[in-house]
Amino acid sequence: MPICKILTNLPAKAIPKDLSLRLTNLLAEVLNKPLERITVNVQSDQVMMKNGTTESAAVAEIYALNVFNEDKCPDYGKQILPFLEQNLGIGKKRINLIFHPLQKWQLGDQ
Repeated sequence: MPICKILTNLPAKAIPKDLSLRLTNLLAEVLNKPLERITVNVQSDQVMMKNGTTESAAVAEIYALNVFNEDKCPDYGKQILPFLEQNLGIGKKRINLIFHPLQKWQLGDQ
């Protein structure tokens, strides 16, 4: 049930049309979760400021059950952050990647 939300101040036309599909495939592989259970939401044209500027930036938040811990998250970041850099054209210093571990009771669809 991983859910990935990406907020960016990039205009919609600057985001690859197949970003959601390719990100879903990457998350399925990296997190070892079935494709059918992954949700990706990309929100473009957001009003954002990072490090005192409104230059291109993004925040990626991933919510999931039973996959995030202190040992695994650095490895996940090493695989996900370069993908976001390459596909959004934003440098890693302008992207925040946040992992949210969830408990089953927090989900209404279980």
